Amino acid sequence: MRNFIYLYAFVFLLINATRAQNLDCIGDAVEKCHFASHSPKVNLNLEKRADANIDIKYYKLKLEVDPAINFIKGRNVIYFKTANPTNQIQLNLRDELLITGVYSQNYPNIQVDTSIANVFVINFNTTLPANHVDSVEISYNGVPPQTGFGSFNLSRHNNDLDPVMWTLSEPYGAEDWWPCKNSLTDKADSIDIVITCPSGYRVGANGLLISETTVDDKITYYWKHRYPIASYLVAFAVTNYSVYSDTVILKNGPMEILNYVYPEDLSQAKQGTKDLVNVMIEFEDMVGAYPFWKEKYGHAQFGWGGGMEHQTMTFVINYGFELLAHELGHQWFGDKITCGSWQDIWLNEGFATYMSGLAYERIRPIYFRPFLNGIRSSVISQPDGSVYVTDTANVGRIFNSRLSYRKGAYILHMLRWVMGDTKFFEGLKSYTSDTSLAYRFARVYQFREKMEQKLGTSLVGFFDDWYYGQGFPTYNIQYDAPENTFGQLKIRVNQTQSHASVSFYEMPLPIKVFSSSGVDSIIRINNTYNGQLFTIDYPYIVDSIQLDPDIWVLRGNGTTRRETIISTSNQSLSQLGSLYPNPCRDILYLDRLNIGEETFVLSIKNIFGAKVLEERVDSRSKISVSTLPVGLYLVELYRNNESMATFKILKSN
Repeated sequence: MRNFIYLYAFVFLLINATRAQNLDCIGDAVEKCHFASHSPKVNLNLEKRADANIDIKYYKLKLEVDPAINFIKGRNVIYFKTANPTNQIQLNLRDELLITGVYSQNYPNIQVDTSIANVFVINFNTTLPANHVDSVEISYNGVPPQTGFGSFNLSRHNNDLDPVMWTLSEPYGAEDWWPCKNSLTDKADSIDIVITCPSGYRVGANGLLISETTVDDKITYYWKHRYPIASYLVAFAVTNYSVYSDTVILKNGPMEILNYVYPEDLSQAKQGTKDLVNVMIEFEDMVGAYPFWKEKYGHAQFGWGGGMEHQTMTFVINYGFELLAHELGHQWFGDKITCGSWQDIWLNEGFATYMSGLAYERIRPIYFRPFLNGIRSSVISQPDGSVYVTDTANVGRIFNSRLSYRKGAYILHMLRWVMGDTKFFEGLKSYTSDTSLAYRFARVYQFREKMEQKLGTSLVGFFDDWYYGQGFPTYNIQYDAPENTFGQLKIRVNQTQSHASVSFYEMPLPIKVFSSSGVDSIIRINNTYNGQLFTIDYPYIVDSIQLDPDIWVLRGNGTTRRETIISTSNQSLSQLGSLYPNPCRDILYLDRLNIGEETFVLSIKNIFGAKVLEERVDSRSKISVSTLPVGLYLVELYRNNESMATFKILKSN
């Protein structure tokens, strides 16, 4: 006889379910839309509540649901392995759900503590040794709360005639509807999902459908998934689906793309998923074999305003090309390798967004440039914003479309430009195939290191500017060349930054040179400081130039103008004079500055790009820096608002 500990005392929390939708679509077409949570701030740091002392091995989740009724009844058998000796384990389930029993086959007198919000602690009557594998079974029921993007949802389709139920647990919502270890540190090695619902409905879920069993007026679906999976990627959906399959020939052989579709949308769905076959083939070529090829890929239609990349079965609102490509891209970036913190959601969303752009480039190239223009326009519509998420309690900030999705995608586009296609795509394959990351979690530094290995040089500065820094540069280009003959082409690059967190964006810039003879070419100049002058021996008569014609660089709307350039600007400091001491303590000296009778402006900025000192200087000047904190500073010399030299100083004790 099973020993269940019945918990009779519980408190139902009444939650205001008012939801303000803020739809914001990616790209220029349709696509992955999202809206902010009705409760955008969470009260706990959910990334730190998971029990680090246990490793989840397996879940067997058995549920009873009716898509017309907002209620869930379930049991979950959880197999776990201890890391250290312990007499308790901690799991996650929202307080709104009633735990009706907890059972352990080996420990009959276990006790359950629910005093921690949305956590339950199972206390055993003995100490479990390290590396001990055991299991517990939790029975529960209730009305799941609505958090994040909804977590557990009921709606209707077909002119409100047919009910549909679905889950969407990203980022923190898994515990809203099932007991689990809800974390970005531990993937279950495998899961079985067994769902019973009224006859006439179908259930879509992760993995392979093993069986359908009808008893009286109910039907039970058994889904089996044998790949590691994060808790937020576990999902199911229930309604009167029509079902059909496409077949794709992958590197490892043929595989089913299984589609659960609202009957009224069947014809539209069939065209969309048919187009996805070629996208999957291209993605395999770009980033490696489809990660779950032993099982399937599939779609289940649901009523939320976009898509969600549930492992092996994406949930989608429709079958648009960009939406399907975006969610398919997540199977590599987000599912096979999952961000190890919501701070690094870019590893999921920025990558999937760029993958949808690559699908355009490979299959529908006419749409690739509009795709880039669309996301660029969105990013530069505001001057600030880092891709790195500092506030993971703010669900709206984690999934900010301008930053996590679009600016994130453009970072990858620029990284591709910096590295070149061969090294960039080799780097992506190296990342997705790394056994220390595959089917596990990753942080941004681990991705950066994989790309550095392919490039052969550091990318720390690139990531400091573009991933952690805010804003973007705007370029104002001057160029000068002989009018009627070939000779030296001079290009001066002046840069301003939209946000003070980045003092200067170092970036190789593509310049298209148009010649009067009709011979045009792209040259690449490595812009490392403001006001930098490039002198190029060009063998044709220059008609005009264009900065970045293929929009590789995320930038504001600057200017390009032809005018006479005096080549003395932006000299090195040694050419202008001397600056000492460096490191300095209280006084910085400029001596023998070769500027004649002119007066320069000296500006000092801190590492965040904020101006901390500015004053006029002449050929011999003494600048007090005694009030500046210890640290590294950027010093620039200006004449008539034009940068003449840029260098760094270290302020010491």
